[in-house]
Amino acid sequence: IADTLVVSGSGATDNYKSKTDTETGAKYADTPYKEYANDITKVIIEKEVTHLGKQTCFKMVNLEVVIFEEGSCLTDIEDSGFYRYQRVLLLWEWKHLEVVLPLRQ
Repeated sequence: IADTLVVSGSGATDNYKSKTDTETGAKYADTPYKEYANDITKVIIEKEVTHLGKQTCFKMVNLEVVIFEEGSCLTDIEDSGFYRYQRVLLLWEWKHLEVVLPLRQ
């Protein structure tokens, strides 16, 4: 699904660094899916993922829903794992499995 990012596997995800586009000056995270970040509206974090790395969901400006798979082993979300979506972190701590994001700031 083109508008969905599935964070899969087991254990920790990578940490990503922000970079600046030399032509436009726009910041982006150097993720394998950076070309699609603006198209992503849903993130699904599979249950075996234990740690979400830095800037995994950096500047996903159209992000609307985050789903933590039932039985999630996620124990930690790095600083800026969900850039500008602090309420995702709060809801994750409360163990909500689906977060709907009318949360753009």
